[in-house]
Amino acid sequence: MKAIYFALISLAAVVLSFSQMTAQERDPREICGDIIAQALLARKIEKRDDNTERGERYFMCSLSNSAVRTLTKTMESEAGGGGGSFEIPGLFSIDGKGEGSTSAGLTDDRINKWKAQKCEETSKAVNQSSAVYALSEQLTPEQVKAWEACIVASTPTIVNDLKCFADPSRTEIAFRANWRSNVGLNPTIDSIFISRDGKREDIKTSNGELRAGNNLFVVPRVGVGDHLFALTAHSAGSTFDCTVLVPGKIEPELSEENFGPIVGNWCGDESNGKLLVGNLRDFAIRDGGDRVIFKYRPIARYYLPARPGTPEYVPYEKKERGPEQEARYPFTTVRPGLIGAVEPIGLWENNHDYDYTTKKWHILPTNGKYIRYIQLIRKQGPELWWFRIRMLTDSEDARIPVDVPDIEEKMRATDPLIFRAC
Repeated sequence: MKAIYFALISLAAVVLSFSQMTAQERDPREICGDIIAQALLARKIEKRDDNTERGERYFMCSLSNSAVRTLTKTMESEAGGGGGSFEIPGLFSIDGKGEGSTSAGLTDDRINKWKAQKCEETSKAVNQSSAVYALSEQLTPEQVKAWEACIVASTPTIVNDLKCFADPSRTEIAFRANWRSNVGLNPTIDSIFISRDGKREDIKTSNGELRAGNNLFVVPRVGVGDHLFALTAHSAGSTFDCTVLVPGKIEPELSEENFGPIVGNWCGDESNGKLLVGNLRDFAIRDGGDRVIFKYRPIARYYLPARPGTPEYVPYEKKERGPEQEARYPFTTVRPGLIGAVEPIGLWENNHDYDYTTKKWHILPTNGKYIRYIQLIRKQGPELWWFRIRMLTDSEDARIPVDVPDIEEKMRATDPLIFRAC
């Protein structure tokens, strides 16, 4: 795929002082957005994915229509000077090959129609911060801190001011509510919550009010979806609020680069210690697009356990096999060369009981935890290693990511099933 390059004029040429902003009637956040635009677009990003495209979309949604046109004209000028190409699907394409139009065709009607279809949030502030957190892999910590400092400084003459930020990691998100008051107010918190996949969860506070400086609220990062933080407070008849959206990471589909090495016919032996479902040791892996296809011939009947050398012993290769069957599973790319899937919660791997009224089985926690498993497959030299890693969750329906932070350590502590090409 042809690499897509971004280029923009230097930060010194576009970042105006806030006194200049008043004369030119620019939104203070758009000036801070110049920092993100320069940091992002001046870098050559050769490998774009869904998360990058979503971050770019959030950024464009944070701009006014005139700022969209100004930015597009600047990028057209840079592209004409060898700066490469730039495209926002459905809105514009710098080299004219993509869907959309160049800056000449970006009327207010066209931009407004695109925003109505593509912008998930209506708030410019939420869109801009969402762009920052969605593009965390493209931005350095120093660039993010510069943007935050600009946002705080965008209200130079303050009486009372609330700004919110986030520090996302793989396991948790620290939300920071930055409160400033030159009259010494400590607003009472009316509401503070985190929303994941549309489900609201209130956050407990220690003192119920905002103090001067950064007020920290740390929540676990659950699953791979969006995390929306919202805070509302009041003092002296005024209301203060802020919202921060940390976009979820979109799991990439299996690529040929990651999936290709594991395609083939694989066989194991008794040294595995345990076998796959149905006492299988051999199977084939095929590419099913968004699924991994496993093909196998199950053992057709039950054989009594027997020691080798006894009359009852039947070698695996001589056991009667049934017709070929096929199973499809939604494995995703964890990282290059490693694919994985989270198993549905199992009845027999957890405590359970039967409700004779509803005539349904119910899963019960063990020491307050529910048992789940992650399956991981990787090519290790000439061999195929298949891991099944035990995980504990706090609730039966808790979502866990395939790429848990300590996945490599868990793999080293787990004996995999080992298969060789056959």
